[in-house]
Amino acid sequence: MKSRRYSARTPLTSDGCGELKRPHENSFLSRKIQNVRLRNLFSSSELYQGNGQFTEKLNRMKDALAHNGDWRVGVRDLMRDGREWCRSLPDTTIEESTVTLNEERSGRYELPAMRVRRNGRTAILKPVAEWVVPPSGSEEVEKTGGGRIIGRVDLDGTFGPIPLYLLSSGKWIYPARALNPKEASPIFLDLNRDAFLKLLVECMDD
Repeated sequence: MKSRRYSARTPLTSDGCGELKRPHENSFLSRKIQNVRLRNLFSSSELYQGNGQFTEKLNRMKDALAHNGDWRVGVRDLMRDGREWCRSLPDTTIEESTVTLNEERSGRYELPAMRVRRNGRTAILKPVAEWVVPPSGSEEVEKTGGGRIIGRVDLDGTFGPIPLYLLSSGKWIYPARALNPKEASPIFLDLNRDAFLKLLVECMDD
């Protein structure tokens, strides 16, 4: 009887497990094997300290996992706060959903999203990407201690989309011109309850 062979060539995803496959199958056993291999990789890394290339790859993987973890927590916090803030608006209904992102550094994963309906109009709050090119002006936010941008969520409606950016500090910011087109400085403002509701109403208007 021939033994079945598994392959671990697929890159690791942000959850720490790749899609180990044999022909026509991605079994529960395969995923368990991959998890064990990942744990072994981290626990035995001290054996390879002399291998600079290995250490560099390991550090990049650790950084990507930490980055993705912060991004996921930030998105979930925003959706939670957004639901609470929207409940203060009359005649508003909220529908929760999920979106699937597939990024080179983080793999395939799901995040929460929501649709807001009010007076016959609709706005969608949805994650766009974790790994984004920093928009112009964001370097000033980082210089003042706000942190670097680690992801983007869009508030999309008739007027939108309005980009919301997550900072490594855990704060969310938005372009000041979204509410005041003549605003020149600052380029970005902190997102809070009042700003979120104004942006929501703004992107729903014709």
